[in-house]
Amino acid sequence: MGILEYLFENFTMVEFIFIGLAVEVLAILFLAQIRIRAAYLFGKVSKEQYHQSRKEKTGLSKFKKGTIIFYIALSIFIFIGTGFSLQWHSEKNINKWKLGEIGGQESLINEVSQNYMEEKDICDMCIGISQFQRTYFVCMSQSPINNSAILDNSSVFEIGSITKTFTYAAMLKTLNNHNIEIDSPIAAYLPKNIMQLNSNIGNITWQQLATHTSGLSRMPMGWDLVTAKSLFELCTLGNPYEGFTTEYIYDYLLSTDIEKADKELGSYSNLAVGLLGLLLSEVENKSYPQLIADYITSPLNMTSTTVNLPTKKDKMVNGYGQYRRLGPLVVSAQSAPSIFSNGLAGAGAIRSSTKDMMIYLKNSMKDYKNSVFQEAKYTSRLSEKGKVNLGWIVVDMPGKLGESIIAHDGATGGFRSYLGFVESEDIGVIILTNGTRSVTSLGKNILQILAKESKKSASVANL
Repeated sequence: MGILEYLFENFTMVEFIFIGLAVEVLAILFLAQIRIRAAYLFGKVSKEQYHQSRKEKTGLSKFKKGTIIFYIALSIFIFIGTGFSLQWHSEKNINKWKLGEIGGQESLINEVSQNYMEEKDICDMCIGISQFQRTYFVCMSQSPINNSAILDNSSVFEIGSITKTFTYAAMLKTLNNHNIEIDSPIAAYLPKNIMQLNSNIGNITWQQLATHTSGLSRMPMGWDLVTAKSLFELCTLGNPYEGFTTEYIYDYLLSTDIEKADKELGSYSNLAVGLLGLLLSEVENKSYPQLIADYITSPLNMTSTTVNLPTKKDKMVNGYGQYRRLGPLVVSAQSAPSIFSNGLAGAGAIRSSTKDMMIYLKNSMKDYKNSVFQEAKYTSRLSEKGKVNLGWIVVDMPGKLGESIIAHDGATGGFRSYLGFVESEDIGVIILTNGTRSVTSLGKNILQILAKESKKSASVANL
């Protein structure tokens, strides 16, 4: 993990501002003392004047004293205004809820997961594991004592970018139903004014939208009020996605430049998948929520899975823009719910539970065996260590086990998630958490544990 990645995972923008103001105040005080000391050393003031100045802190002008007071007041205002709170928990209790079994690995997985949770300061976490048709769920919580909600496999989290895999699945069904080739251009389904003013957008194919090779930017951000408001909401733990409406996305596409499409090297794009969701809705003549319900959640009976608003509000877990334990002191700030407008809904608007996502995980493991995922032309390289296969991220498993992990992770303002499975084994995991700490490495670690056990069992069976 790079330095910047570590900083943005562990500190919010509010904390960066708070630290910056604190550094500024210390710098003012330090420089004031340096000025007094320098004046004394160069004989500008007597020893008595020097000690009197230090005692009275006359090195600070009225302006600088006012600046310090302003910075302190601003820091307190920002801290309180963004919902930060301090709580004292003398006892560190982690409540657990468990269901099912997977043949003896439960204790090790519980230990690894709890250690990760405590190390990363994660407030609530639910894990679902599938191994050879057996399932196991474990939920862990170190929420405040006054939070009476029971965390279990029906608790609902924002799943962030795992939503993209739902959009890709809906794409395959939609294109098949309407006899549209996956490598055909999207021009026929775009508004006419886009084709008139920026025809390059129409040359993008469905495949390129799904493999991050469209050349579209990561986010549809420009020099406008929508972008400014989004950044402000992001910095203050609000909802940064609501302004990206269908109209905004299409207006953005009227003038945006696209990078030269590279069929072999992808560049991750929320905009591309948001546009994909809009186009699928256009083809089917239905909203994105209805599209997902008709093609995925209803057929699979995923009753807790919705776009944006949960069906059972009492089961919705609180999002945390920050949660940090400093011994018995807990510093926390809840984040606003992430409500996506239609323009980016396909990139991250779904909420679900581990119970529902277990159903989706098993179905995805089955669907990935379809021939379309075996065709090299639908795969692009996303980085030196991974590739994209129609939206799914494919990486080598740690530990030189010769296996590939098919996965996708997700993040919104107050949640993190991971869904992954081993390509050649009937092994998969779903992790849903609140907070800002990535759980991708934990997901890979759990899959590695399960894969090692699977190979060990296979070796014993062959004796």
